[in-house]
Amino acid sequence: MRFGFLELEVPLGTYPVDPPTIMVAEEAERRLPHNGRLLDLGCGVGNIGLWVAKRSPLAKVVGVDVNENAVLASKRNASLNNVFSAQFLQSDVYENVEGKFDVIACTLPWEDEAAYPDGTPGPREAFVDDDSVLARGLGYAKDHLYPGGYVVMWGPCAVGHRVFPMVGLTVYRYVFDVEENSVVIGYG
Repeated sequence: MRFGFLELEVPLGTYPVDPPTIMVAEEAERRLPHNGRLLDLGCGVGNIGLWVAKRSPLAKVVGVDVNENAVLASKRNASLNNVFSAQFLQSDVYENVEGKFDVIACTLPWEDEAAYPDGTPGPREAFVDDDSVLARGLGYAKDHLYPGGYVVMWGPCAVGHRVFPMVGLTVYRYVFDVEENSVVIGYG
């Protein structure tokens, strides 16, 4: 599968690559210092981390995902695209993450999929409770950001308005595409 200038393998059981993640990759890349550190939280098959690592070869990129198959696919995709500056780890959110980052690209689920048992999409609302992956991802983001670092994530504006202030992040900007997908950017 093609993702911008990358060729990616997307095995069954891993999250599919979709156009809004290109927006996250571009916005994360814009905010990353030349030799900065990026954490791709919920990296899936590595699309965002590989995008940034390919275009910013001096950057330190770490991608994490709870899904072992996704991490293995990320490593294969790094090799397939000749990207050797990115590291991919299996981790439940920050469990195996060390250090601080200039940018955290967060593509964790923000909707409660159980709310739509028939598969019919409902209104997009940020799904954040104490047990959700998103709550843990955003709730501890500040602990893993350098001062003034950015969180860049795909999701509804409600994430920025309601959730970012709850976890000590300030909304910096919203970016929309023609289909009204949005990327929320905040800083700590």
